[in-house]
Amino acid sequence: THLNMGDGDIIKLGASADLTIQHDGSHSYVKDAGTGNLFLDSVAGSTIIRVNDGYNAFEATFEPTGSGSIGVGTNNTLAYTKIGRQVTVIGLITAGSVSSAVGDLYINGLPFTIGNLTELAGRTTASVVYVDASAGSQTVIAVRMFEAQTRLALKRNAAGIAANDDFYISATYFTA
Repeated sequence: THLNMGDGDIIKLGASADLTIQHDGSHSYVKDAGTGNLFLDSVAGSTIIRVNDGYNAFEATFEPTGSGSIGVGTNNTLAYTKIGRQVTVIGLITAGSVSSAVGDLYINGLPFTIGNLTELAGRTTASVVYVDASAGSQTVIAVRMFEAQTRLALKRNAAGIAANDDFYISATYFTA
């Protein structure tokens, strides 16, 4: 079934019409005037907000996951902007649970698959500032990207990572 409404008609939801959806013939609007947040949620992947401005641009957030014995804490949301094939990811991840950590730390769940790194040499960058919460020290650590995957490897021995340590992430890559 469908809900067919004319231009200028408004769908009102909530006791006080807190959420409205409207198309005026030229533009479409979703307005949240309530006291809470407006959540756009996707169970199977990232939530994408598309801005069709001729540049194929997107801005949204996603929730990354840690690797193996290192879990990310709560409220660890990274933001990304995608213009054409270029994706820029920024944000803060705080280590949550840590249990017998060894090897490199991986940040999984990038919103788009990393493209051909040979083709894009010099145009794909990433940096991470690691903040050791107990020592109060900061270190810039190397990051490795994997072609045709959706993860970053932080070249830092995971054995030294503890709960509440922070990772400030800035990465730019190109999709396939």
